[in-house]
Amino acid sequence: MKKPYVLLSGKNISRDASLITELQKSAEVVSNHDNNAIDAILEGRQVDVIILEVPGLYPGEAEIIRRIKTRFPETKIIFIDGGRELMAMAFQYGASDAYRKPYRNGMLAERLKALLEY
Repeated sequence: MKKPYVLLSGKNISRDASLITELQKSAEVVSNHDNNAIDAILEGRQVDVIILEVPGLYPGEAEIIRRIKTRFPETKIIFIDGGRELMAMAFQYGASDAYRKPYRNGMLAERLKALLEY
């Protein structure tokens, strides 16, 4: 059975080796440092879940969720950080879930599994 494809995108989360190791137990994981590159990545392959880190300093980056969900409505998005206002905006734009930092790797991995089964 083919593993689901998960994109970790964001400055810090894309370098979290322990999270990547945890997620690789149930998915093929690709890391992306620059959220602006997400569109190009999505053009090249089917992505099942994006774990998207958006720092609170860049509220415009939450707009990425709207763009993704418009073009790829089946792609699920877990939004990381961003503060309360951005989290509300993320859900409004179509995020499936959201977490504040510091996230717990095990909890995030369990949530990923649940989203993939749903």
